[in-house]
Amino acid sequence: MKLLKYLGLACGALLLAQLIVRVYLFFRPRITPALVRPVLDSRWRKRYRDPAGTLAPLCLHAGEIALEIGGGTGVFTCAAARQVGATGRLLSIELQRPMIRSLIRRIQQCGASNVAVQQADARQLPFRDESIDAAFLIAVLPMIPDRVGALRETRRVLKPDGRLLISEEVIAPEYVPPRITISWARRAGFVPVATTRGRWAYAVVFKRPA
Repeated sequence: MKLLKYLGLACGALLLAQLIVRVYLFFRPRITPALVRPVLDSRWRKRYRDPAGTLAPLCLHAGEIALEIGGGTGVFTCAAARQVGATGRLLSIELQRPMIRSLIRRIQQCGASNVAVQQADARQLPFRDESIDAAFLIAVLPMIPDRVGALRETRRVLKPDGRLLISEEVIAPEYVPPRITISWARRAGFVPVATTRGRWAYAVVFKRPA
């Protein structure tokens, strides 16, 4: 009985600590440091974060120009590159140089020749107005200091009726529920189209009104 009691107290303490961290990061967002790259690339994460399955709700088509915001170590980059095909193009931006090195290495390993990597801030995208067919942010948005501003910038570069996918992981320290993500996107001018929920993650697809 004592063991069960201690286990209960330990679990309660962990949940409380997680709540405190999430509240702190909600009001003081921090970009995931490059030192956590092994965690992002771990086999354990890939068990619940299949890249192709995560991107599936966005329905990328061959020949499209897609934008990946926060490419990180490239976990989802190669899958997106395959989906837009040789006639399409994937533009991947990342803010941190150490992450960019890992991202480029991943792209070289999977042989994707249709990907362009650029160091850039999500709040100041280096692309023309209405030049992108679809965009995606995976476990990125809550870490951006100005979430609505970054989404407005994404809206600027998307074509009329362009699609946006935002996906978050339940166990991530900066996790926010779908209703908050939808609220941020609505304020930026997006219209929610569909929400996909899993045990460990969710994805919301939005449309940029014409």
